[in-house]
Amino acid sequence: MMENNIHSYQKQIRLTVGKDPMPISDLSNYIEYSKLKDFSFGKPKFKDAKKFIETYEWLGYIGRGRIVYGMWRENKLYGVEVFCPLPILAAKQFPQEIRDKILYLSRGACCLEAGKNAGSMLLGACLRHLKSQGYWLIIAYSDTNAGEGGYLYKASNFVYAGETKSAGTTYVKINGKWYSPKSLYNTFKTTDYKSLNVEKVKQDTSNKKRWIYILNKEILNYIPKSWQNKEG
Repeated sequence: MMENNIHSYQKQIRLTVGKDPMPISDLSNYIEYSKLKDFSFGKPKFKDAKKFIETYEWLGYIGRGRIVYGMWRENKLYGVEVFCPLPILAAKQFPQEIRDKILYLSRGACCLEAGKNAGSMLLGACLRHLKSQGYWLIIAYSDTNAGEGGYLYKASNFVYAGETKSAGTTYVKINGKWYSPKSLYNTFKTTDYKSLNVEKVKQDTSNKKRWIYILNKEILNYIPKSWQNKEG
């Protein structure tokens, strides 16, 4: 089944399977960094963060994400943010020696019960902690075809930095989970989704809006000129 319209897909998730927090069976491997109102903020167990993203985030997989943050309360996980190294094309625009100081905000979701401002509250805590760890820059992207207007990034004081040029990506849904070409190959050892039991297909050919958050002003010497002086 071909489906070109993927507007507000994340909102659909939050209003259905994403309403309630995810139960946590064991908090022993969680590391608390601080408090966010009545939530604990810190590093959740990676396995739990992965499960949360697979359930609560519209793409349904954690991708290359390896740095995870979360907010939890009373043995329930309410939100997760995931960071990873830069995508190849973005990384090539920075000198090799500083690439490890830049991260890509690749995934993120909060359950509906977490509250209206939970996303910006969680993301703000992540940015403060990453700054303390010596990172210089965070890059994120919003997809207008998925109903993403970049409102979370604006609320978190990210700066709009223009659009990417997209060659197009095909996402497929199998057994209730969404796969990109890379995750499809990693899971099924093929990119030929027509040979698999696919439930839905989404074609994303839109350019993405780029957002940046500066953690260290030294990065200003390296940000590409094409990213500067934009209006979002």
